[in-house]
Amino acid sequence: MTVAGPVRAGYPAVEGYVWLLGTLTVVSFIGLLVSVILGGPPLTWVAVGVYVLCAGAFALATARRRPYVAFILPGLSFYMLFVVFPTIEAFRVSLYQWSGIGEPKNFIGLQNFADVLTSQIFYNAFWHNIVLFVSIFILQNTIGLFLAVLLHGRPRFHEIYRAAIFLPGIVSLVATGLIWQVIFGSNIGLLTPLLQQLNLGFLVKDWLGDDTLTFWLLVLVQFWQWMGLPMIIYLAGLQNVPDELLAAARIDGATEVQAFRHVTFPLLAPAFTVMTGLCFITMFKVFDIPFVMAGSSGAPDGTTDVLSLVIYRDAFGLGTTVQTSLQQGYAVAIGVVMFVAILFATTVQLIFLRRREVDL
Repeated sequence: MTVAGPVRAGYPAVEGYVWLLGTLTVVSFIGLLVSVILGGPPLTWVAVGVYVLCAGAFALATARRRPYVAFILPGLSFYMLFVVFPTIEAFRVSLYQWSGIGEPKNFIGLQNFADVLTSQIFYNAFWHNIVLFVSIFILQNTIGLFLAVLLHGRPRFHEIYRAAIFLPGIVSLVATGLIWQVIFGSNIGLLTPLLQQLNLGFLVKDWLGDDTLTFWLLVLVQFWQWMGLPMIIYLAGLQNVPDELLAAARIDGATEVQAFRHVTFPLLAPAFTVMTGLCFITMFKVFDIPFVMAGSSGAPDGTTDVLSLVIYRDAFGLGTTVQTSLQQGYAVAIGVVMFVAILFATTVQLIFLRRREVDL
């Protein structure tokens, strides 16, 4: 009892020391963020050194009673510095008229957002993103689910089929755009000579120059790229459906179609929720394939324009000999609007679909 008393009495002092180091770590991290915004490289490196010392001391002080802090702190620091902080900084930059050079100083308030919400180019690109999402959503949840059901039956060589269908998903998006550009290109394209050799020349089109056809070719390429993902997710969901429920449905006289409709499909609700959110986010930030196949201007005549291309053009110009003004503040404002729209839409989707899962 006489030995335990002093040890217990020392606990408040140790906890107070830990809290002090934790507070210094937070303050030094805030100082690091301020130095990134207002200071130059020398000051920033000093702030980095101070933060590393404080964070290291805090991790050592908590190593015995909270060993997980030392493992969480580095990843959390990088996440806050390179993900959360730039997101918050984007809101600040969007309030300035800024070319991207130097520190933004010309404060214009919400004018960038007013310009975005009155821009016909923005609404045109936004509409294309919506159409792209709806199209890919329908294709993924019909053809993707159909392929998953076929492979779930374990036909011969089903492992090879599954790998072949999923393979485009691991190919670089830029490489995918180049591959299909070679296929549909007007000068070096492979499809046009093939159709002519097969005496099907009447089907030849200006594949990447048609006001209507080009956009739907982008939809086709996007679906080809991501077709394997819904197949794998739905296949995993099908493997989690209890065989006892299907057996009970067959005993009650249900056909295979009825068993799928009333037993299997409702139990795929979690997979459907995941696919809806992923599809929406992916199709609203799509950039690589439209950029490679149709160019940064959304050719032809803006019919393939999407929000990411509009942000790229306003932030960095057209990338040609044509002189264009750099409007990074305006581009960031578009990104903020897109971020809010995606956040709102995905939140509504998750709330609605999660309730549906609970009801099931």
